[in-house]
Amino acid sequence: MSGRPKLTGDQHLICELQNGDEACFTTIFNQFYAPLVLYAYRITNDQSAAEDIVENAFINLWNKRHILSEIRSLKSYLYAIARNGCISWIRKNKRDISRNNEISAIEEVSERTILESMIYSETMSMIYAAMEKLPPQCKRVFLMHYVEGKKISEIATELKISIGTVKSHKVRGIDLLQKALLSLIFGLFIL
Repeated sequence: MSGRPKLTGDQHLICELQNGDEACFTTIFNQFYAPLVLYAYRITNDQSAAEDIVENAFINLWNKRHILSEIRSLKSYLYAIARNGCISWIRKNKRDISRNNEISAIEEVSERTILESMIYSETMSMIYAAMEKLPPQCKRVFLMHYVEGKKISEIATELKISIGTVKSHKVRGIDLLQKALLSLIFGLFIL
């Protein structure tokens, strides 16, 4: 028996790598490249950057192969290099990432917002047109309650009418608006 201790998998690979064994490097690259790219992509959210970061990690591994004797786990070492590369990339590209995220959000929101604004404008136009057709006292009660946010008792006091009358005007206003809006919506579907 020899006096040399048996090398574990990582220790054997590190030893071969230190000796400049390109086949060993290729084996390590093939084993860790895809998982490291996925790891870097999850951090950067940029496929091209993730690939560049991982490629640089392997270049770093090859360039520092002579001082790898202190490393116990290739996997941990490569993930640490990739993580540090991602952090550097994020710091370097923080402004661009933020700007791109803002632009994407604005584009998405603006498309949705434009449509929503159009629908809202058309709907409010229909509602106000229908409100204009309400009887005067009914319209006044409706506006005071729903637009100005006044309580029924406040409206009754201000208009010098009973609470029951205010409630009647409110219910009548809602009923007339519902009928007017339903006929408008029904008319839209016929067109």
